[in-house]
Amino acid sequence: MQTFISETIDDILVKQTSFEDCVFILPSQRAGVFVKDTFKKKIVTGFLPEIKTIESFVSEISEITKADSIQLLFHFYSIYCEIEKHPDTFDVFSSWASVVLQDFNEIDQYLVNSDDIFTYLRDIQRMKKWSVRGEFKETELIKDHLIYMEKLGVYYSKFYLFLLEKKVGYQGFMYREATKKVYQFLEKNSHKKFFFIGFNALNKAEETLFKIILDNQSSEIYWDIDCTFFDGAHSAGSFIRKYKKEWSYFEKNELKVISNNFNSKKNIEIIVQHIFDEAFDLKIKLPFKTITYKEAMTLYGTDKPDLRITETIDDISEVFVNTEINFIKEIIKNGGSVLSLHSDINYSRKDIDLLDESIKSLGSNGLGWFKILDNELSGPLAKLLLPEEKEELLKFGNGILVFQAGDLYEIGKYMDVLRRNLFANKAEDITSFLWVEDFPYFEIENDVLQPSHHPFTAPKDTSNFKQNPNDSIALHYDLVLNGVELGSGSQRINNPDLQRLVLEKWGLSNEDIESRFGWFIEALSYGTPQHAGFAIGIDRLVTEILKQPSIRDVIPFPKTQSGMDPLTDAPSAIDEDDLVEYNLRYVTDE
Repeated sequence: MQTFISETIDDILVKQTSFEDCVFILPSQRAGVFVKDTFKKKIVTGFLPEIKTIESFVSEISEITKADSIQLLFHFYSIYCEIEKHPDTFDVFSSWASVVLQDFNEIDQYLVNSDDIFTYLRDIQRMKKWSVRGEFKETELIKDHLIYMEKLGVYYSKFYLFLLEKKVGYQGFMYREATKKVYQFLEKNSHKKFFFIGFNALNKAEETLFKIILDNQSSEIYWDIDCTFFDGAHSAGSFIRKYKKEWSYFEKNELKVISNNFNSKKNIEIIVQHIFDEAFDLKIKLPFKTITYKEAMTLYGTDKPDLRITETIDDISEVFVNTEINFIKEIIKNGGSVLSLHSDINYSRKDIDLLDESIKSLGSNGLGWFKILDNELSGPLAKLLLPEEKEELLKFGNGILVFQAGDLYEIGKYMDVLRRNLFANKAEDITSFLWVEDFPYFEIENDVLQPSHHPFTAPKDTSNFKQNPNDSIALHYDLVLNGVELGSGSQRINNPDLQRLVLEKWGLSNEDIESRFGWFIEALSYGTPQHAGFAIGIDRLVTEILKQPSIRDVIPFPKTQSGMDPLTDAPSAIDEDDLVEYNLRYVTDE
């Protein structure tokens, strides 16, 4: 994915080959650095364009130098002292003057008629003195405030003339003067072509300047906005939609909205590859394998499969469609599955018992197994098999066939343990990345319905979610390395109605939704773009790279269930001598 600046320059280079008379106007100095760097990579010879920030460009047009805030305060104070017979000290003055200067700046940036705004403010204050219930009681404080409001217009006018004479000023002052001198500036620079790059919402003065220059000079503008914001009614695109509708420039010129990044898939794999290459000198092959959650559970018994073990789980449910083994018959009748693993090793009864214990500790009712040797089947259930069932199972060949029957996602955890125990010695010494996606939206955890990721994840199919939320798929994805979840992410909900629906389907009452998430739903209503998130756990990553048995081995201060710091034993009891030295004592909560 290219950056906005890179895409913009590519577009300019298609039509523009010479840049000695070109001026690039950018929102900031930082943007200018990126533009210069990008140009160096894309052109070999020739002149670079002249690169200016919008502030330096406005300063050039207005012929006004921007003054710093301290300098402005002193200038303003000198004007204030000329007007007032009994002026405040500079300390008192500066406590309110900085706020007034900010107001002046806003007035000028948005080209507000100064006479009108100060007359309006004066009239508001006069109206406050009128009351239908009786005579207005004017305190000294109120009186001083009203006098102050009456003088604001005088301060502004006198200060404006002062700055004009000195040819220095604040940003808004520069902008207002620039709008007065822009035609004169264009006459002097008629040979130049201006490119406005990276802007979005403009103040009134900027809007005026841009319109005049675009209408009267060979110029172009590249907006920094994604199609996601511009299309439809998203509030972030309201300014540019307004400009496109009202500016005469766009009657003959297309709107250059280059980026469409929000709708494009992000290549996180490149970041991971770079980390391994730079930090660990390991070459990672791209792209990573991608499987669904259902495939992961069916083939590996877990949503965090270790692909270094190549053996996979077999679904042998079809073998038992007509079975006479009652508990398997009942499980299949209720939509359950029979999953198996085959190893060509001839396991002893002691080994089988150890496998049995490993899954019983997780809640399994016990291990199902058959031994296959010389085209013969043995095991606790071998005598109950139908001839066609034996025929299918014998196809696995000599060794042991272990199985579990039940709900696909419930028995998966047992099959995962069995897979890792059966084939631990077969794990290849490789770095195996895997994407797991299409998780169920909801899952049952401790008999309670819970989102499998979080309730702000977007459903894959909104219409299906409305009808069948418990069978819905979430736009949730995990990055797995060697059986460890390195990172997790999802596409987020950006529709307030859908967000409310998800919370309702989760089982929250309207009262709970409003008290816990009302503010968030309201925020979404202002126009949140389509967006997603993803994060890698750096501690998990380092654990795998360094081949440590536990994440605790790479954390300087690992957490414990007791809340103790194993390095310093904190918190711990304080010695009596220390209590005396620091004048401390224990106090019980009584």
